[in-house]
Amino acid sequence: MNTMSSNRPYRNFLPFFLLVISIVLTLPNVQAHGAANDDINNCNSDTFTEIILRESDDVKLKYKSDNTTLTIQMSSPFIAWHSVGFNDMGRMFLSDCIIGTTPDDVKKFRIGVGYTAQAVVEMDESQQSLTSTSFTQENGETVLTFTKLLQEGNEGEVSIEEGDSVTLIWAVGYDNKLEFGHDRSRSGSVKIPLCASDGLSFTSLDEQYKNFFKIHGILAVVIFGAMMPLAILASALRKYLNQKIMNKELWYIIHSGFNYTSAVLVVVL
Repeated sequence: MNTMSSNRPYRNFLPFFLLVISIVLTLPNVQAHGAANDDINNCNSDTFTEIILRESDDVKLKYKSDNTTLTIQMSSPFIAWHSVGFNDMGRMFLSDCIIGTTPDDVKKFRIGVGYTAQAVVEMDESQQSLTSTSFTQENGETVLTFTKLLQEGNEGEVSIEEGDSVTLIWAVGYDNKLEFGHDRSRSGSVKIPLCASDGLSFTSLDEQYKNFFKIHGILAVVIFGAMMPLAILASALRKYLNQKIMNKELWYIIHSGFNYTSAVLVVVL
């Protein structure tokens, strides 16, 4: 009996120790999400923003925008045609694409239904409004560069409204001949939000994950910064929260309620 009594003071410090540990673990999470939000709000239309389209193949894309135009530079270590398209569905078919096939040959195409070369149709000369175009292949690297209008003004072409998110579709072929198609592992899509400063620019964080990222951060702060500490605190204050409610003491109801809720939210997190 005496041994149990002598150990009890150390047990009383355990809830407070766990409370401190929980708060300390929360701080890096809050700082990380704060830094991420700073990146989201960082708009600079004067410089390129770079994203990795396919890390394993080192396929990269740089972009910047002003009030009327969008400039894109796509690069990869493959000597093959490169394509960047625009389609809200994130699919290549029924999209407007800019394709580079041979050095200094960059044009606008319309892709119909299907993934065959016959579905890729070059737009009329009157619709070829690209500027600052280049397609270089040197030292085992291909670089596609172009500037396009946000508002093309041609019927049927995809136009980009100020403040909209832009879904870019990209692909890299086997070689410079379009008829041979492309490797599906060398294609994909990314959704880039337009943000307004003096002009328009992009952030590197995909818009479709932006809200999920915020929810993840909020849940993490609520769980580890509030609910778990309160559960521990209720256990530590059991002497003062000993009122009976439905044959259970108040501290136990608070303690178990926050713990069970936290467990559920952790699964969602």
